[in-house]
Amino acid sequence: MFFMKKKWTPIISILLALTVSACSQSVPANNQNQDGTSENVKKAATDAEGMIAEGPGKFAGSRYDVNKVNEELDQFPDNMKADEAYNRLIRLLAEDYKPVKQKLDDFDPNVAPKLSNTPGGINQPKLSKLNVEILLDSSGSMNGQVSGGKKMDLAKKAIQEFASKLPEGTNVSLRVYGHKGSSSAKDKAVSCASSEVVYPMGKYDQTAFNQALNKFQPTGYTPIALAIRGAQQDLQSAQEENTQNIVYIVSDGIETCGGNPVEEAKKLHTSGIKAVVNIIGFDVDNAGQQALKQVAEAGGGSYTTVNSETDLKEYLEREHNRLQFEWWGWGNLNVTEVNNTALKKRNELDEIAYPGPVIIGTGKPSLFISIFDTETKHFDDAIAYLEQKGKVDIAESALLEQKINDRSDKIKKYFTEKYDNLDKQIVKIRDELGKQIQEKANQEYNKYNQ
Repeated sequence: MFFMKKKWTPIISILLALTVSACSQSVPANNQNQDGTSENVKKAATDAEGMIAEGPGKFAGSRYDVNKVNEELDQFPDNMKADEAYNRLIRLLAEDYKPVKQKLDDFDPNVAPKLSNTPGGINQPKLSKLNVEILLDSSGSMNGQVSGGKKMDLAKKAIQEFASKLPEGTNVSLRVYGHKGSSSAKDKAVSCASSEVVYPMGKYDQTAFNQALNKFQPTGYTPIALAIRGAQQDLQSAQEENTQNIVYIVSDGIETCGGNPVEEAKKLHTSGIKAVVNIIGFDVDNAGQQALKQVAEAGGGSYTTVNSETDLKEYLEREHNRLQFEWWGWGNLNVTEVNNTALKKRNELDEIAYPGPVIIGTGKPSLFISIFDTETKHFDDAIAYLEQKGKVDIAESALLEQKINDRSDKIKKYFTEKYDNLDKQIVKIRDELGKQIQEKANQEYNKYNQ
């Protein structure tokens, strides 16, 4: 029996050795899987969006403490593979890029500013239509003579020429007042109640407009307040969105019917249509000039005195040129405003994610680069420490460094592409809007030459 035991002992020893060997191969050293990753360490993301989503690590941002980090690194297994070390480092040192991503996702590349006042004095960002209403005084005093002829004849001629030069597409209306009754006291009530549209608001037609001018002659009193009130009704009925309304009053005297033209002009100007009231005083004395000036100021417009045919023609020509050249100035002013707004937007974008070392002109890094550089340094320091402590050998350290570099390249490419896309949108919108403004200004400017 003893012989039998001696005989089987070597065989049993060999079998036990094989069994132990097999068991030791089936359980990875340091709890590692076949691919070199730890069973309890989550595999890090391989794409940029995943990398951003999985951060921040335990020691990201203000939580970084080199001593505490090194204590954690000391707990890493010895002789790790690069994959194992990479996964562990991500959990500790990945920075938080989510705030940068959120800022870029929320960034509005629109550069449209609030455009300045359009020509004529009306604050409308987009101008689509121009309404011009002319109020002509037909009181008896318009029969008077000035240099060049009778006041009424000269006024009609100048108004006809002015209306004919308004830009194509402009709506024009002619209202006459004080054209009924007479200058005698017995007809005052009739005359003071006379205010009539002889050319309804619409496109200019030379024949119809001239016919309208010939329908009346100077006769009675001067109900300016009544005429302004009527103009407000005319413009309200023709009002559309983004419409500019200008009223021109041609008169040789002050209100003579007891109305309050200052109050009516103020109501017209401050109403929803926001019309501007300009007054041309034709051969008016000093007291009359002061009274009419107050009416124009209340209406948000200007007052001008003319004393002859030449004066009247020159004023209306200047007004024509003013409206024309204000479009030129409006275009230049607002193209500049668009460019300034675009520059401000690009500066805001630079502060978030400019991909260069520092933002040009500031010497400071963007929010993204600040986070990116911090993460890069922390990873570099950790790799050097792991190699020094024997946690990774030289070959695995090189592979680990390559994995970190690949991560950095993907993240930087991701944010650079988002930055470039937004920057291109800003430039595109800036150029398109600037072109539209300049084309609109040129279009309106050229209408006055037709």
